[in-house]
Amino acid sequence: MKFLRLNLQGLSSTDRAIYLEQLRDHWRLDVWAIPGQFIALLALIPVVRRSGLSPWEWGPPIALLLATWAWGSLSIWRLRRVVLDAGNYPRWRAITLMREVTQATGWALLAAMLWGALPTQWHLLILTALIIFGYTAMFFSTHDSGVATAANLPILLIVLTRLLLDPAEGTATIALILTLSMVTCLGVGRLIEVRLLDAERLRIRNEQLVAELADEVDKVRQAKEAAEQANRHKSEFIATASHDVRQPLHSLTLLSGLLLTRLQEPESRGLAGKISAAVDGLRGIFEQLFDIARVDSHKLVHQPQPFMLAPLLGQMNDEFELLCQDKGLHWQACDPPCPGADLAVMADPLFMQRILRNLLENALRYTAPGGTVRLRAFARAGGVVVQVWDEGPGIAREDRARIFEDYVQLHNPARHLREGLGLGLGLVRRLIHAGGYRLTVRSRMGRGSVFSLRVPTAQATMLHGLERTEPSASSSATTSDEVHRARAVLLVEDDDEVRGTTATVLQAHGWTCFAGPTLAQAIDALARAETWPSALLTDLRLGTPDDGLDVARAARHEFGAELPVLLLTGDLDPSLDGRAQEAGVALRRKPLSPAELLQALETLASR
Repeated sequence: MKFLRLNLQGLSSTDRAIYLEQLRDHWRLDVWAIPGQFIALLALIPVVRRSGLSPWEWGPPIALLLATWAWGSLSIWRLRRVVLDAGNYPRWRAITLMREVTQATGWALLAAMLWGALPTQWHLLILTALIIFGYTAMFFSTHDSGVATAANLPILLIVLTRLLLDPAEGTATIALILTLSMVTCLGVGRLIEVRLLDAERLRIRNEQLVAELADEVDKVRQAKEAAEQANRHKSEFIATASHDVRQPLHSLTLLSGLLLTRLQEPESRGLAGKISAAVDGLRGIFEQLFDIARVDSHKLVHQPQPFMLAPLLGQMNDEFELLCQDKGLHWQACDPPCPGADLAVMADPLFMQRILRNLLENALRYTAPGGTVRLRAFARAGGVVVQVWDEGPGIAREDRARIFEDYVQLHNPARHLREGLGLGLGLVRRLIHAGGYRLTVRSRMGRGSVFSLRVPTAQATMLHGLERTEPSASSSATTSDEVHRARAVLLVEDDDEVRGTTATVLQAHGWTCFAGPTLAQAIDALARAETWPSALLTDLRLGTPDDGLDVARAARHEFGAELPVLLLTGDLDPSLDGRAQEAGVALRRKPLSPAELLQALETLASR
């Protein structure tokens, strides 16, 4: 009797939910079944009257049908105001089965009376109507064989009894046909019910899986957003704090370089050299961390513009020629007229500088003393290729993608700090991706590697106003006397420690420094010496409403528009490069080594 579903005991939560929903659906369908059966009864009234049955014979079955339908309509109305659950399910299940039994009983009694009252030619119509009723009941309850049984069993028992009691010939055959039809109907209904139940279980399970998956996806999304938010906060903090960190690091870099030049004893110079190397390593790590933070926090925005490639290559040549000499390496640079060096490219100058500097630093790090580092540039098919060659240990094919991951150092398994943190090529990857450039790597084990950066050339319409960088006779013939003719520099820096350190370094290398926290104080010191400045060196942030660019304008108003200005800053705002270029001011970011600072001043003074 399990198929009757009289209660929900011992069922899984899924089956309980299915049975509750199917019971509600059955009553919803009865809203349409009752009017249909009522119309069928009205159509049968003329047949009943023609049969010759008295009202006392046909009245009780019809009254039972009308009472059942009234009871069903009232139950439908009540069920709409009831929350069907496991507690009240048995009661409503019993009401459902009882209503089906009484309704089927009414139709069965009416059919049995008409069978005996009507002529034989009506028997086939009655039999067909009963079979149709059974299949219709099964159709409306394909998901519930208990309801189908309650709707068919009274008809089968009552009509079958009437047929077996009829002595007419052929009634036994008709009874057999009716029995087989009803049993087949119930058997098919049961099979359909099992299939529908399995499908419903699968649907609910799929919905649960989809809900669980959606929940997991939502959790992953939230975790991803939280991680990205934390990463943004980290990057924003590093980018914001970089100015404050760069100031003392700038002083430390200058002092370590100055200490190295002043000590004479070999042992002391060795210690000072180690200090300077450690500071340089720390400086390199901070530079990479700050640049990565700027890219990740979207504060370093790619701003492509047409510019001549030669000045950038010249700057790289000036920086790395000395570095190669210090390390005992040979340096080969592509000087104009070199194919591609004197072309205009469409790229971000700052991105290009960062990429080439990191590639060159990587080449210096892995090339052993006596080896050669090369910087080349050449035009190729609508673009310019800049190459950095080294004679390092080489990179295996399977590692050529890994080297651009953060903290990956193939030839530094011990993680020596002097070899960096493995962030240089990670920064290159970020800059390449942000700029849309193309970088390829070729390498031979034991022979070295070549990194090829391809950037587009600027279109001819973009080249208006760009100067070709060809060394003029006057600039190339500048003598040492002209460079050192006036070695007085105005220094404006609000940080006392940085100002004192910078002045000490400059004076140790032959510069006369007139320093002050404001331009007015620096000019007062200059006026007392009755001399003329050859350059202005100023910080960007001066603790006043006026910044370093305002100081540059004021100084040029005082000493002439041709006064060379070197602007130092620890600020990573990428818009500063454009502002400095518009003002005709050379921009350098802290920290700078003494050699870099002096080289920048020498370059300005020689113009």
